[in-house]
Amino acid sequence: MILGIYREATTAGKPEADIKIADAVAAELGRKGHRVVMTDKPQEESFDSYNAIFSMARSPGTLDLLESAEREGIVVVNSSRAIRACFNRESVYRLMQENGIPVPATEKMLLDRIPRRFPLMLKRADTHGKAGDTAEIKIEDDLARALQTFRERGVEEVLVQDYVGGRHVKFYGVGDKVYLPSYEGERADDMRTFACQTARLVGLDVYGGDIMYDGRTAYVVDINDWPSFSSMREEAARAIAEHILISKFRTN
Repeated sequence: MILGIYREATTAGKPEADIKIADAVAAELGRKGHRVVMTDKPQEESFDSYNAIFSMARSPGTLDLLESAEREGIVVVNSSRAIRACFNRESVYRLMQENGIPVPATEKMLLDRIPRRFPLMLKRADTHGKAGDTAEIKIEDDLARALQTFRERGVEEVLVQDYVGGRHVKFYGVGDKVYLPSYEGERADDMRTFACQTARLVGLDVYGGDIMYDGRTAYVVDINDWPSFSSMREEAARAIAEHILISKFRTN
């Protein structure tokens, strides 16, 4: 039996789309002959009844529960460690730099120390996936609005990242398979390689993110745990279900 855990509304950037991909994975596993239980209240479940869990949850309490399940040998996709890692953007960018993955120059700064050299990107270092956590700064007014938003949320430091112009390429991944739904141009193979390498460094099985291609270099500018896959939901659900089953059988 397999347990599926929905993402909490408080941590979801696209709540309805997140529910749809979770349900699509459950349906695909069901078509493959597996019984799946879906819940948005994992604290009420006894994980001993399940031999695999797929989870979009991000709350600390649920991640603690998943960590306990992992220690008992239950397959969890994505792992609690990988999900937690995504929330430390500074560490993720440092890992990428250390492993030769192109990433724009990034530095953590206090809000009152941010340089007035536009354009640039501001990103929260401790979270991702919600509106206002990332800001593109092109003029002084953009900076003023972003600083107000960060201060209202109690943020004192942000990541200041060099702005990269050019083509924005969205990527999605399941295991070693990386999809570029809206792009098949030059450097596509490099983009897939960089996205997959980043996911491996973080430990993600199901992931998505963003690349900026300036005509010379494909920079990975963000990676997240389990996106909504809105543009390719059915294909992604099949790939995720297969990945869950392969992971389960590999550990049994």
